[in-house]
Amino acid sequence: MIGLVKSGNLRITVFFSFLLLLTKSISGQEVIDINLLSEEQLKDTSYQHKILHMADSLTTNYKEAEAIEIYNKVIPFIKSGDLKAQSIKHRGVCYYYAGDYSRAIESLLPALQYYKNRSDSSHLPDIYNMMGLTYRRMGSLDSAMAYFYEALGIVEKNGSAADKSDSYYNLSSVYSNLKDYTKALQFKFKSLKLDIDAGDSTILPSTYNGIATTYYLMKKMDSAEFFYLKALEINNNNISARDKAGAYDGLGRILNNRNEYDKALEYLVKAFEINRSSGYKSQVAINLNNISAAYCGLENYNKAIEYILEAKKINEELNHRISLEGNLKNLSNYYAMAGDFENAYKYKDQYEKLHDSIFQEDLKRKYADYEVKYETAKKDKEIALKELELQKRASTIRKQNTTILFSLIAALLLMVILLVILYYKRKTKEKNISLGRFNLIVDSQENCPENIQFPENDNIAGLAQKIVEYLKNEEVLRDTQLTQSRLSKDLGSNTSYTSKAFSQYLKTSFNDYINNKRIPLSKKMIRETDMKFNEIARHCGFNTYSAFIKVFIKHTGMTPKEYRKTTRQLFS
Repeated sequence: MIGLVKSGNLRITVFFSFLLLLTKSISGQEVIDINLLSEEQLKDTSYQHKILHMADSLTTNYKEAEAIEIYNKVIPFIKSGDLKAQSIKHRGVCYYYAGDYSRAIESLLPALQYYKNRSDSSHLPDIYNMMGLTYRRMGSLDSAMAYFYEALGIVEKNGSAADKSDSYYNLSSVYSNLKDYTKALQFKFKSLKLDIDAGDSTILPSTYNGIATTYYLMKKMDSAEFFYLKALEINNNNISARDKAGAYDGLGRILNNRNEYDKALEYLVKAFEINRSSGYKSQVAINLNNISAAYCGLENYNKAIEYILEAKKINEELNHRISLEGNLKNLSNYYAMAGDFENAYKYKDQYEKLHDSIFQEDLKRKYADYEVKYETAKKDKEIALKELELQKRASTIRKQNTTILFSLIAALLLMVILLVILYYKRKTKEKNISLGRFNLIVDSQENCPENIQFPENDNIAGLAQKIVEYLKNEEVLRDTQLTQSRLSKDLGSNTSYTSKAFSQYLKTSFNDYINNKRIPLSKKMIRETDMKFNEIARHCGFNTYSAFIKVFIKHTGMTPKEYRKTTRQLFS
């Protein structure tokens, strides 16, 4: 018996059935408390069947954590190779839906090796598809693509229409990630045709949602809306909660795109409530992120931050590092929009650190994959060489194969190195441009007038107000001879009172206050003129060029040269 597990933009055929392995049904029997079973009972084949049937039922009801606990308890005691392989595979599926992708791979690989050793192709497409989906969630698209094509190669020869539909759908998802939307739609419409021909309306909502999402990514909102609504038109008895939530979420994102934020929130909250009640945490985090975007559109940044923080908490719990990276980036932007630059800088720093960490981990994983492929090829070659030793031309063929193999490996490694270099350069450029945008936002805040409320009948407060008004004059700021003593003299005060005015009411020192006023002047000249940087430094009141460079880097995070290049790229 084949069951389809579907979710919004995701579906895969999962063989949740032990009917070929079970000797009898346990329908109507009491629920077993696995914690009360002895080791002898766990070794009993009949108890193993009952326990695994419980785990199967829990999984189909989205209770993956409870199912995993059962699998971990009983699998060490299973002697039957077929039953153990099935159980390990099903546990891997549970880990996938629970968001623990590393453990999902650890469970799926032994099952895959078992069926490969037995040349049992009936189970291989299912496992290949699950491996592909897991690697896709981990961001390793090359590995995901390879496993999906392995599955497709088998089902196109002797698979069912449902198997082919699933393989087409999974490949389309990877092409969407690669932004090859034309190819993605080709595979999705192939999947849709097979689903319609099958006449099973329980499958169609997932396929419609997938097509709608691809159109959404192509920014074809009318087409996306059409297919999301098609998914919701399916009779409620034939649409799963996750598919319904996926359609609501998609419609909400479209309305966000159209700036219809109030209406978008209605759909997004519906999706959130469905997924929360189903315990689908990873999708709940996505819903929260979309709700946050709607509140941001309404300029309710406190609400936007509240929802994105909740999404961040879930992604941290599930260790969804890619999603967490997006949360941190949004938090930095939202705090900046709210005028809280301290938190904006904090989350920007966390985002950049996580981004670099993910990049390094992905690089290590790719190298590990290539190493495994190399070792596998090496072992295969050794076997081939032993067979060739029985033939007269063994030595010649061995030499030729060795040369070809190492040439391919060298070419492959060179290609990887070049791709890494290009990728790093592109990311560095994007990072600088992003920093330039952020600095432009800060510029707009720096140029706002001070709104400090000074108490009356306070001499120090009165002096602070005079300082603020006096230093609004750009000519004064540009004077390289301006010192605290000079300022005190110009305002008819002394340095002690001036120092108190800065610390008590302006909450800064004389030098920091002056620099905070001078840097925006220098940034404007860098953007709008071709003056040399040392001339700009003098023109903005800095005594030395080195002092200007130090202060500029402190305020912007880049050198004047980098700032000029980045800001001009923004407007080119």
